[in-house]
Amino acid sequence: PTNCALLFGSSKHLPKKKRKWLRSLIPREDGLIKPIKRPKFLKDAYLAESYVRSDEVSCEKVIAHVEKCFDFQSDGYSHHIVQDGLQFFKLQKGKDGSLSPQGLADMQLIINKLSNEALHSVANIVTHNRVSFEKTRPAMNKIIEDHLPQYLANLRDENDMSQLSHILTNSFSYRSNALNIATPISPKMLSSINQALNVLGTLTIQSLVAMKRKLDEISFTPKFSFVPRISRKAHMVTVIRKQCNKMISRVGESGDLPKNLAKALSVVNLYRKQELKCMDISQAEFFPFSKKAIFLQNDVLNAIWSIQKLKKGDLKLLRPILCQGSNDEMLFKTTVRRYLIDCLFECDQGDLPDEASDASTSKN
Repeated sequence: PTNCALLFGSSKHLPKKKRKWLRSLIPREDGLIKPIKRPKFLKDAYLAESYVRSDEVSCEKVIAHVEKCFDFQSDGYSHHIVQDGLQFFKLQKGKDGSLSPQGLADMQLIINKLSNEALHSVANIVTHNRVSFEKTRPAMNKIIEDHLPQYLANLRDENDMSQLSHILTNSFSYRSNALNIATPISPKMLSSINQALNVLGTLTIQSLVAMKRKLDEISFTPKFSFVPRISRKAHMVTVIRKQCNKMISRVGESGDLPKNLAKALSVVNLYRKQELKCMDISQAEFFPFSKKAIFLQNDVLNAIWSIQKLKKGDLKLLRPILCQGSNDEMLFKTTVRRYLIDCLFECDQGDLPDEASDASTSKN
């Protein structure tokens, strides 16, 4: 009862109000969220349910469902592997096949990064599904700690090894975004790269410049400017394709996709999203953006798609935010769009400039 009061308040109608407010945040068909008045119950102090249930498997499933409903999930991480998990198979073992004390300590560090659901899977694997336990992190960690040494010592089944390998090398198995993630150049990935390079000619000069910047690992802060870029598109396409092919041939198949090349190829995907006005189009994910970067990208995309709907009153609000403006409405809209597209390509660098965030919020 105490927890319920902290989580939901004393009023029996409060949970209904909260659910109704959450439903109102679901984007409309055009991708926008209808602005509503901030409810009074948000001002009340309460204990977040995630704090109480953060170590339970069920909590992660609810979070994943909500993120999916709001299009905050990315299903394209199948191309990426977590190098932290690969280290497990290189840990030093004793004559009996069990891990050394240092190996067990290193293994525990890897396990501590796993999500609740991944921990649950590992606990079932090492116990061969023969032990019942609570689906909380402390309980599952204890089960793994007790059974893992014996499991590894008796490991003879390649199927069991592959099950553990799949969990430990899958980026979805981990809680933290700060993971050492690699992207092997598999035949499937190589095909996706070739498809991206084949459409370079359909990209704008602005997108090609962003790709070249990523390839050369040049940092860039978007700036609001009315000066258009002038460059030879055909020459840019040739240079970029040649540089990408050279990097791929240097690494070779089965090697890891260089980070700067992965970011450059991601520009193609982002360009396609904003052109097709669709966030969830099916495409290969070259670079595993963090959730924060994906949230920023979605905000900027919504802002870009809203530009044509802006009225003169909206433009007057934007001019002071961007610190300058133009009396020519079409020129101003074009410049804002070009500026936001630059921001879209740079979301992986961290926080956007303040005026970009303010402009995106204003449009949404």
